[in-house]
Amino acid sequence: MKNEKLEERDSQLSNLTVGLNQRLGKGESETIPIGVEMNIDYVILDDKVARREAERLGLMVKGSLGILSKLEQENFIKIENHELLYSHLIDFDFRIRKDIFDKIFDLNK
Repeated sequence: MKNEKLEERDSQLSNLTVGLNQRLGKGESETIPIGVEMNIDYVILDDKVARREAERLGLMVKGSLGILSKLEQENFIKIENHELLYSHLIDFDFRIRKDIFDKIFDLNK
């Protein structure tokens, strides 16, 4: 995204939003319909159920940790201590298994 501005918007697919709101959180229930409407490249979702629903609707999904890993690989950020990052994530109730975390950050070399 070069020189583009982020904008806030509401989905016009209100039936989809309401249906998703019964199973997902507010943010996920709004993100998925907007992704469908705008035919975007991908949505950023961490919740497992939301990711499955987005994929079912034909959206590509990326997670927060996948984005961090990509930024690190391309030297935009440096994560000094992956174990400490994992520990902090768990402290903040971010639910991810250690083996998946290690795989995302390619720590099993």
